[in-house]
Amino acid sequence: MKASVQRDNPHIPYFNGLFRGYCLCDVDANRFRTTYRAVGALTNLGRADPLALVPRNTSPVATDAVYDIEAGFNQSGSSKRIVQRFARALPAPSDKTRNT
Repeated sequence: MKASVQRDNPHIPYFNGLFRGYCLCDVDANRFRTTYRAVGALTNLGRADPLALVPRNTSPVATDAVYDIEAGFNQSGSSKRIVQRFARALPAPSDKTRNT
């Protein structure tokens, strides 16, 4: 699913459809930082239980990725780019890994 979402939406630099989650945005005059937080454990990816990735009150929350957009990004001719500051390593896909 990830590959098809990004192929069909080239303007979206980050997508992880494995986990539910939320974004935290921190904005100042120099940059716009988005921190993607994912609810769930990587160890649940290989579980056969269809509800393994459904968030619960006890589900862990982890930073999945952090992206920065520097001031001037949207100006014509700017060399500024979206910069990935962090990305959580995900296990390689397998037959057991659910990719919803």
